[in-house]
Order: sequence, then structure tokens, then C-alpha cells
Amino acid sequence: EGEGEGEASPAPAAVVIWLPATGEQDFGARVRLATAIAREAGSTSVVLNAPFYGQRRPAQQPGHYITTVSDFLLQSAAIIQEAVLVQRWVTTCWPGTPVCFSGFSWGAAMTACASLVAAHQSPRPDLVAAAPYVGSATPAMLVDGVLSHDI
Repeated sequence: EGEGEGEASPAPAAVVIWLPATGEQDFGARVRLATAIAREAGSTSVVLNAPFYGQRRPAQQPGHYITTVSDFLLQSAAIIQEAVLVQRWVTTCWPGTPVCFSGFSWGAAMTACASLVAAHQSPRPDLVAAAPYVGSATPAMLVDGVLSHDI
């Protein structure tokens, strides 16, 4: 709802849904980037926090380290689903508004997945976009690459 009771807020030029990078437990970097882009493009942003990170981290979990492979898979599936649900909410509030998913690193991979699911489920797939950055096409970086020490 808008500022007044029952008023709909005006549609933004576009909405960007920002997904977190590996270990990104706060919103700071993405909010700064989203703010800069919004000033230039007139877009609105939704910055998501992943399950198992930040305030959503289980008390027994050490930092951002997911303790099991199954929890990592649940985290990935959940952030994809949450991003798609936000996209649906946006298209319900502002029909015809383009939605772009974006994220860095693991967020880039989740961006690709979420945008594919959203486009597949949307009656207007032409209004769904993806802008992943510094992502990986394979899980090799987890095995013998830069993130191998985190496993």
C-alpha cells in the first residue's frame, strides 16, 4: 500500500531483487550498489538475506559456515524460491513492471536459477531479467578454487 490508506504506490521503472554472495550476512554492500543504481535508473530494490545467514542463522552454526551439504542445498533452494515469490509479489502490485534478479558469486548462481524459474512461471517472461556478476558456471571453485578452503 502507498502512504495513504488504500492508495497504491506508483509503479517503479523496474525492480531489482538482490541476492547475497557466499557468506554475506548483512545488506550493506548490496544496499550501497542498489542505491547508486536506483539514483541513475529510477529502479526500486529488494535486498534479500539468505536462510542460514545473519539473523536467520541457527544459534549453533559457526558464522556463515553451513554445517551440512543438505543445509547448503536447502539454503540454495530457499533463496531461489523466496526471490521468485518476491518477483510474483512485484508483478501483482505493479503489473507490467520489469523485474531483474542480480547477485555476486553464489548470489550470481542463485540469480540465474531464480530468473529461469520466474521466467518459466511468469505470464510475461519478457519482463524477467538476470544480471549476475562474478558467478561460476561450475562448482569447481568449491573443490579446487578460491573457496576450497571454506569447505
